[in-house]
Amino acid sequence: MEGLQCLAPKLDIVVIVDVLSFTTAVSVAVERGATVYPYRWADDSAASFAESKAAILLGRREERGLSLSPASLAHVESGQRLVMPSPNGSMLSFVAASFGKQVIAGSLRNAKAAADTIREQGHLSPEAKMAVAAFRAVEADLNATLMDCISGRELVARGFKNDVEIASRLNEGAGVPMLVDGAYTVEKLTGA
Repeated sequence: MEGLQCLAPKLDIVVIVDVLSFTTAVSVAVERGATVYPYRWADDSAASFAESKAAILLGRREERGLSLSPASLAHVESGQRLVMPSPNGSMLSFVAASFGKQVIAGSLRNAKAAADTIREQGHLSPEAKMAVAAFRAVEADLNATLMDCISGRELVARGFKNDVEIASRLNEGAGVPMLVDGAYTVEKLTGA
């Protein structure tokens, strides 16, 4: 959060990357034609928010319905509206948007599409260049790296190995989720 608050005023485009699981889940859902409303809190207010948007409130992974689990979103239908509570990705999306910036949900699934979109708009910040360097260091074995990271091990232990596998599929998706009017959809960036 602190990094975003420092950097956002200086940037044209903010890319939120929360591979395990928020941005991967957003990518899966919007590529299937859904609209995703990020929501900051997973509390009682989320249900009211979903109702106000005529949307489905995503549940907890353990409930086995539609959730932040990318695997659960593999069969979302085009046109569905989803409210996705997430303390990390959703909160960062809202903060980035509050600065009036164009906000993209980036993941390994849509890495090339997101990079191509950003490349058309301008140069990378030093922080983005460091993220690219970190990615290059593990690119050859993304699945094993994600399975072995703390969040990956936690998801596997909870029975969600498939979510980690989906998140590690480099460039499987071609959509670039943009946050427009409080919802992620596949959109084109406006000129920076």
